[in-house]
Amino acid sequence: MGNRAVLEQLAALAGRSPAPPEGRTPQPGQPGLDCGGRSYLLAGPEGVGKRSAAWELAAALNCLKKGMRPCGRCQSCLEWRGGGHRDLKLIAPRSETAEGKRRTQGVITVEAAREARDWLSLKPSYAYRVLVIDGAEGLSVSDAGDVLLKVLEEPPPRAVLFLVAADEEALAATVRSRCQIFRFHPLTEAELLQLPALAALPATERRSVVALAAGSAGVAQALAVDWDVVSARRREMMQVLRQLRRAQPPELLERLEALEKWLGDPILPSLLAVARSWYRDLRRLRLDLAPFDSTWQAELADELSDWSLADLELALWAVEDAHEALGKFVSTRATANVLILRLAGVLPADGGREARPTAGTLESGL
Repeated sequence: MGNRAVLEQLAALAGRSPAPPEGRTPQPGQPGLDCGGRSYLLAGPEGVGKRSAAWELAAALNCLKKGMRPCGRCQSCLEWRGGGHRDLKLIAPRSETAEGKRRTQGVITVEAAREARDWLSLKPSYAYRVLVIDGAEGLSVSDAGDVLLKVLEEPPPRAVLFLVAADEEALAATVRSRCQIFRFHPLTEAELLQLPALAALPATERRSVVALAAGSAGVAQALAVDWDVVSARRREMMQVLRQLRRAQPPELLERLEALEKWLGDPILPSLLAVARSWYRDLRRLRLDLAPFDSTWQAELADELSDWSLADLELALWAVEDAHEALGKFVSTRATANVLILRLAGVLPADGGREARPTAGTLESGL
């Protein structure tokens, strides 16, 4: 489902027939996957299938049936399904310090990078040693990216690296340039509606979930699971967002207290999807386009006069930054508090970004 072209290109790799990806093109005479190792970057929004594609391809490369997908029955596939495959390794940003406290950013440590580099140099038990680096943006927080530069450019024989990143630009240029890039894109409404997780919801609620998901299968599935709670809090969330636009500094404390019960809530990412949908549909109305979600048509119309296109884009940036912060293990409380202050205008809404949007640039981002 979704991203069919890029998935077919990736499947061709498992079939030992490298396809020309989007990004760096192999030079004439460059050995194919059968003859050596390669480094790949799978980039795109959260929840569109990057991790699943990398992990499944890692299994397919070692499948004894040597097909486009893992057979699920051979010895290699059984090890993969059991989570103890000798030739597959996953590293991801650490979420805790030695003292057990939450980190402020997702960090892939230098030690982890060195261990992975040394592991890749060992001879595989099956066909390939495959390293999957999830949350590869964490390479840029430490010097781990520098540790891996040589192995990214010239992987050992029978070694393959997959870097998975939601924010391609957060990776150092030296890392990106050493990878072939496969870019994943948001899923269409029709594709999201086919998700099994949405099947139990009534048709109107399925469409509400799809509108909130913004092309992310991961967000859509999380919303479907939490829908009873999210839908119950949705109107309260909308009221708070409307109040923030007009709030004076003394009132902000009241707004923060009103949201106190959400700050440590595991459904905060789903509530961020609600906020994203609100500002996205305000932006569409400002451009005389129909909102994706018509549930709040009257409220949106009433709110519209308070917003310029540039301000709406800054609000969307603030929400996206909050979502990314949660992925980098910033505390839920700090994330929610900073978001509220940015939306209320107390903190810079652009998060220090240099470029300011214009009406002309906004239309292409709908």
